[in-house]
Amino acid sequence: MTNLAESLAHKNPVYAWDTKRWVERQVSKARKLGSVLEKEYIRKVKKTGHDRDANIWLRKTVDSICRSDLNLAAYDDEIQRFCDIKALQCERIIYRHGLEPVRELMSVYGLKFPKDKSGKECPKRAACKKWWRRQVRALAHRECEHICRKTGIVSKRQQKYVSDFTFNRWLESQQRNQSLMLALEAENDQGQKYTLAELSDLGQSNPVNRRNELMVRMRGFEEWAERDARKWIPLFLTVTTPSKYHSTHSKGFKNASYQGSTPRQAQAYLTKLWAQIRAELARDEVEYFGFRVAEPHHDGTPHWHMLLFVLADHAELLADTVREYALREDGWEPGAKEYRFECVEITADKGTPTGYIAKYVAKNIDGFMVGVDLETNAPAVEMSARVKAWASVWGIRQFQQIGGPPVTVYRELRRLANHPEQLPLIGSEEIDFSSLLLAADTADWSEFVEKMGGAVCRRDARPLRIWYRQKEQLGRYAEALKEIKGLWSWWFVFPLKSRVREWKVGFKERVGEIAHSLRAPPRALDLCQ
Repeated sequence: MTNLAESLAHKNPVYAWDTKRWVERQVSKARKLGSVLEKEYIRKVKKTGHDRDANIWLRKTVDSICRSDLNLAAYDDEIQRFCDIKALQCERIIYRHGLEPVRELMSVYGLKFPKDKSGKECPKRAACKKWWRRQVRALAHRECEHICRKTGIVSKRQQKYVSDFTFNRWLESQQRNQSLMLALEAENDQGQKYTLAELSDLGQSNPVNRRNELMVRMRGFEEWAERDARKWIPLFLTVTTPSKYHSTHSKGFKNASYQGSTPRQAQAYLTKLWAQIRAELARDEVEYFGFRVAEPHHDGTPHWHMLLFVLADHAELLADTVREYALREDGWEPGAKEYRFECVEITADKGTPTGYIAKYVAKNIDGFMVGVDLETNAPAVEMSARVKAWASVWGIRQFQQIGGPPVTVYRELRRLANHPEQLPLIGSEEIDFSSLLLAADTADWSEFVEKMGGAVCRRDARPLRIWYRQKEQLGRYAEALKEIKGLWSWWFVFPLKSRVREWKVGFKERVGEIAHSLRAPPRALDLCQ
């Protein structure tokens, strides 16, 4: 800690040595995050010329990481053991003393007493190891990343989108999940066996499948807008947050207007803003459909891109409405009118609407054919991994369809195409089911949208809906669970079962060796030492 000693050289030697030892102890509690805190401490001392403010900042920051016997910067195996112990403690406390002591215990760590889907308190969750692990891991990732953002290291000049500390943590969690999926095996009622990793690669967890389906749906919307009798105008809108949500400026320097909000809070602001815009457009009877992409700025603050198809008579009204709401909060600040909102009409000379948004989709999934990420001037393939880490840590939904038929119906129809024995024997004049099935099976989203009532149709007026069936067994927390089993329509007597196989999941053979390979090395139990 030569730099630390130099920064305290102006002090009395004895006092400086005591301060240095105190800082070393505080930094050591933050584990791998300690290097970040040390650099920020030195910067604060050099900036002010004394260490009082820096000491207060360091003490408060370490206190936010070390909460009683929980260290949010600890290794994952330590967090797992902590959660297992607390789940057992909560079970005993609830049995002997009720729920109130558990509420107080959770408040020490910044957690809320769990509730079920109906909003009632669920003691079974409070005594569950898995619930504790989910909550504490999310809290640890977000709190440590928030500290990194406030220090300014998450920026274009240093660590882009997320800090290296959080990115490495996320990579470790991905590796653990992949190892677990390779160790678990699913067997269906026909005796076929697959690892969960193999099954995962067949679905939307595979980035290639995810990107391809998104592009199919976007292209299908474009084709449907062209074939419809009414004239639809494609608009590409960008909405960003006010300056107070950004931790650093576009050039990578700290933002003096930043008020300490997290990307999750910025996303909540954009979500509320869009809800207000939708309500206003509904009052004006404006019809539109398309897609929304949420992606981070270089400092992790989210912003939205929206590709919307709107009727030609309503295009100007939609753009004006979005602009008005985007500038309502702090619209007076410098650069707000220029950067807070942007609207581009996609004409023939600019290319196709799908081609216009394709790079934003690929950039936020796997960087396919993007080249350089213009936000950070770095390879898009590398940055896409950091973007996925950002979305995972902060719990942000990257892509959302606006309007149009539910994609789950489309996916279940594709499943039904592989099980012709489940199809209805007699058709119906009210629903062209064979055309719907063919459109889904051939990935013709435009035809699927047309047969489902169009892109701007109420959900209750669409011919097909998802069929849910209640499971026979209760869930882990003794609640009734529903699962998707197929599709149903008013025009058929019986629902159509698209998921005909019954699956059982368990560890593969040689489970002892697998469990041993997944076991983490032992560490000290005291998480704050």
